Amino acid sequence: MRFSVEDLDSDFATYTSANENIEATKDSKIYLVTLAISMVLLISGFISSKILFIGSIVFLLVSIALYMKNSKLGNNIEIDTIGDIHTKYDVQDYESFRDLYYKEKAKIELINRQREIEYERVKKLGETKAKLKELDEKHESINSTLEILCSGQGIDNKQQFDSIKMYKNEYEKLVFKRVQLMNSSENILRGRETTDISKLYEVNIEDKQKYESLAKNYESLKKTLDYNNSKRQNILGQMNKLEYDLDKLNDLTIKRENLNNALEDYNHKKYEIEETKKILNELSSVGNRGIMPMIVEKTEEFLSLVTENKYTKVLISDDHDIKIYDSKIDSYIDIDSLSTGTIDQVYLAYKLAVVDSLGDNLPIIFDDSFINYDDYRLENTLKGLSKIAKEHQIILFTCQIREENLLEKQNIEFNKIYL
Repeated sequence: MRFSVEDLDSDFATYTSANENIEATKDSKIYLVTLAISMVLLISGFISSKILFIGSIVFLLVSIALYMKNSKLGNNIEIDTIGDIHTKYDVQDYESFRDLYYKEKAKIELINRQREIEYERVKKLGETKAKLKELDEKHESINSTLEILCSGQGIDNKQQFDSIKMYKNEYEKLVFKRVQLMNSSENILRGRETTDISKLYEVNIEDKQKYESLAKNYESLKKTLDYNNSKRQNILGQMNKLEYDLDKLNDLTIKRENLNNALEDYNHKKYEIEETKKILNELSSVGNRGIMPMIVEKTEEFLSLVTENKYTKVLISDDHDIKIYDSKIDSYIDIDSLSTGTIDQVYLAYKLAVVDSLGDNLPIIFDDSFINYDDYRLENTLKGLSKIAKEHQIILFTCQIREENLLEKQNIEFNKIYL
């Protein structure tokens, strides 16, 4: 349903005023309380004080006047008018009518704005038509002049030649302006259903051929531009893919470096184990097979120290393969099933046992041997080495300060030398 602006504004003002009057009428209850207080004061003044009695009469009269004013205001509210507004606009209360009012006002403002835009569009179209007509007249005049100058009489002097050249340039400028105005007209009419501008104006065959040539050039340039844009998008896609591949390559390079470092660590450990096996084989080859029980015993002793008695028994085969006793399952297991840190501790105990079996009081040198230990294992290992240090001199090379901090934490004496 459509409503006029005048009706909406008038009904909204009426309803708003009526709503305010209703609220004001509700406030009249306050004046009733005031009247009651005035009556109490009046009776008290009559009994006790003449001045209080007179003041109470004045206060009572003022309260009655205010009450009558607001009662009259409430009585003037036209309930029927509000009911008519509810019926007219199909609303239930003031809030719903207020929402409807603002929505309809917004719609009307939008329609008015659209009308203004349409008016401006028609106005510009009319101005463009007038300019086109003026250009056509100039175009026809220049054509006539050129026909007269080139009517077969020949060009007698340079002045006539310059005149022809001038008119020719002016002619080309007019053609260019006409094309611009045609484009402007198309822009104005864009989005509306209207007659094609080419049907509103008749052009001569020569101009038409020029326009068609320009249109073909435009289409050709547009196709070239579209092709270049498509090619550009393909190149951008390839660049994005190359950037992604480059990031992936960088990640793979980092992973490869990490794997190479890990492989280098494992090769170093493998070399140490193989060298230890060679030493043990040499000892066995000269008739010292009785040394293995002592190595096993020392390995168990040192392993108990560095693991705080978590592991206390080991088995070492003739090929120097090591198994460790797991009290949880009451069985010996391969050390490969243990964590990397525990495996390092087993081999450490094994190497310490081998060194101890080679002779008395041999020094033991470590070169960043605990770099892969966590703080807990390193603390236990240093605690165990402090006991071994009573019989062997221990030299520890490190690029970290963890060892120093943990030794100080356990109050273990050591000499510190910076290289």
